[in-house]
Amino acid sequence: MCKYFIKKIILCFIFCAYLMCITIDASASRYFPEPPSLKDNISFWKKIYTEISLKEGLIHDRDYPLVIFKKVHIGKRNGRSLSRYIKRQKSTIEQNLKRIRNLAPQKWSFEEKRIADLYQKYAPLHAIKRAHKRIRFQRGQRERFIKGLERSGRYIDDIRRILKQYQVPPELAYLPHVESSFNTKARSKAGASGLWQFIPSTGRLYLSINSSVDERRDPLLSTIAAAKLLRRNYEKLNSWPLAITAYNHGLLGMKRAVENTGTRDISKIIKYHKSRSFRFASKNFYSCFIAVTDIDENYKKYFKTVTFEPALKRKQIDLTHYIRVNVLCNYLNISRKNFKQINPAIRDSVFKYNRAIPKGTTVFFPQKLSIASIKQALSRIPSNLKSKKPMMVTYKVRRGDFLGKIAKKTGVSAKAIALANNMRVNSRIYPGQRLYIPSRFKKNSYSSTKRRSSSRSSARTYRVKRGDFLGKIAKKTGVSAKAIARANGMRIKSKIFPGQVLTIPGKKRVHSASTNRTYRVKSGDYLGRISKKTGVSIRRIIKENDISRKSKLYPGQVLIIPDNG
Repeated sequence: MCKYFIKKIILCFIFCAYLMCITIDASASRYFPEPPSLKDNISFWKKIYTEISLKEGLIHDRDYPLVIFKKVHIGKRNGRSLSRYIKRQKSTIEQNLKRIRNLAPQKWSFEEKRIADLYQKYAPLHAIKRAHKRIRFQRGQRERFIKGLERSGRYIDDIRRILKQYQVPPELAYLPHVESSFNTKARSKAGASGLWQFIPSTGRLYLSINSSVDERRDPLLSTIAAAKLLRRNYEKLNSWPLAITAYNHGLLGMKRAVENTGTRDISKIIKYHKSRSFRFASKNFYSCFIAVTDIDENYKKYFKTVTFEPALKRKQIDLTHYIRVNVLCNYLNISRKNFKQINPAIRDSVFKYNRAIPKGTTVFFPQKLSIASIKQALSRIPSNLKSKKPMMVTYKVRRGDFLGKIAKKTGVSAKAIALANNMRVNSRIYPGQRLYIPSRFKKNSYSSTKRRSSSRSSARTYRVKRGDFLGKIAKKTGVSAKAIARANGMRIKSKIFPGQVLTIPGKKRVHSASTNRTYRVKSGDYLGRISKKTGVSIRRIIKENDISRKSKLYPGQVLIIPDNG
């Protein structure tokens, strides 16, 4: 009797466990159904991600992807070479399809019979009629997927945590496999960037994108933006498959698709919605997602060995001041290389020109530092090395301006201006646009600041000239290179560039009443007028600002006026 009850209990336990599994599967399928009509598409993408190498590819029917005409080896071919090679392969397949349409089955070659059998198996009878217009090449992604799987170890825990916070299903943590292979440096031809491949217009809805910072490239900040976008898509479309497709096709595009088809069924929308923009990539986006979700959750089934990278651990803080990179690294005792690695959102030009990181920017620090120690170090930075206002001169573009013209006006090379504004030398600029001009001039209004007669040190400024280095500047100013480096938050070996303004700490016990001034050019000003106003000769102004008598001055330009002494 006792044994009978024990058996009953065991059977009940097994049955309950079975019901739980069914419930879990039902829950997953409720969010992300796999319609029968998409089964072949999902199988095709699994093959691409797990079986086909980057040196290989499949030539297939665009609408019936398991109709695979040929597997080709592309080796190191790329660009035009690859295009020509694929074009030749497609031409041969077109001839085969033409013969299948025009000849009796008895006259078909072995290859033509094989293709006809594929259509019989994976497509309706009429599909072969226009098949020659649907021939498509898809490169393999196996190595890229494995690398993405390994990289995902750095970010996946944070991604899941953020998705949960915004009530987004955890499976969407696998979407970066489709977008970027978990590569924060990924960039598309359309200008999409980062782990989640935001284009600039969409990225600006949730992220900071300017000439100093591009938060699309930060894994944490871009994930928060992606979670917000996916949640918004779901709230507007009331369907996760549509929300995912909208991530690629756009929310308005998917709203139109729902209106045109009168359904929220993803399989019917893919089949019946006709639009110039709703093409192969958008139609296959959901299938790709389902494929990568299965592969990631069962990666051992598809790949022998995967070594996940350790999780990225960082401390974050929002800056309350504009602070230059070298100053920040110096006071936090972090190498520039390490700081750059853990802050992918900060643009290269900021590091190259030692520009100030904008106030309000989310900055990351090594995990070993505590928030308290970071705040304490930031508080020790002297006021002359941080600012509540931008530490860079801006120039408002006028009609007829181009970078070369602005370079002549400001005395800063077009290349330097382009780099500072994250653009090319030949990029278009438009009236009213504001450009950052690398620090050649100190951004102050006309002022005269007397040095106090005291035993305390008094600071001056020095604008770097071509060929200068800290040792040379130390000889010119009579202040040690070490002291200059410390005052500017840099190392003695740090690179300096022409036009950069350095703070020169004064010597102790300064009793002179000499002045250090800057002058902001006004409309109608010229060197002679400025010389009369300031009482300093034209020759000295020219020498101090590294300009010539013929140099054009523009309103708002700031000139350094040498001491009267």
